[in-house]
Amino acid sequence: MLKKLGKRKLSIFLIALAFVGGAIYSFLKVDAVEVLIRTDSKKQELFSITTAINYSEIMKSTTRGRVTRLVRSDIQQRLPIEIDNTIFFSHIFANVYHPDYVYQQKQYANRSITWTVKYPEFKPKSWVNVMTHKTKIRTSRPPKDLGKSYAWSQAIQSGELIRIADVLGHLIRFRKEYSPLFATQGSKGQLRRYLPRLDKIIAYTKENIEVAYDELDDYDRDNLRRIDQERLAIEEYFIQ
Repeated sequence: MLKKLGKRKLSIFLIALAFVGGAIYSFLKVDAVEVLIRTDSKKQELFSITTAINYSEIMKSTTRGRVTRLVRSDIQQRLPIEIDNTIFFSHIFANVYHPDYVYQQKQYANRSITWTVKYPEFKPKSWVNVMTHKTKIRTSRPPKDLGKSYAWSQAIQSGELIRIADVLGHLIRFRKEYSPLFATQGSKGQLRRYLPRLDKIIAYTKENIEVAYDELDDYDRDNLRRIDQERLAIEEYFIQ
């Protein structure tokens, strides 16, 4: 069919095709996410937020564009992102962290004509709330039933279910993700105020595991050892 169009008509056809393609590309483009972290604190808290873009490409899924930055709670904020392939764009991961709150993760993909993805509110649970309500710390192995396993996974991402492995992750994120953001601003020292609170979280964890120590598998026993090791690593981090 294209042979019958002639060179002139073919050129017009290709220009029109490029115009339509550009219009579609612009509509699909996403260049920012809007986030709001809601807390029960009377003051704004500084959270770290990590965003990353997931692409569903042919026969594989990849995640790129990971960025971590500091944001204030209880205020709507627009964060720039860069998507390098709108065709295979699937969704945007975002997780928020603060030493006094349980880690929370969300996924979202809806686009709008403003090119902005707007997240539902983050509402992380405070560790004070966890300890006040005597929330049990769960073992780390998922249920064997797939249906229960999916619900279990969602509860972990929302911060409603806390495992021994999550407490270890909380300490690691404090040292490797949260603290370096302050170090670049020359204010690492102010983070020392969180160390006694981390000690309370560790003590609470050991006292409130849902099963006796003898019933833990090797994986969780190792997680408990690593929690103590990570606490020492945090202390060394502040000595440097």
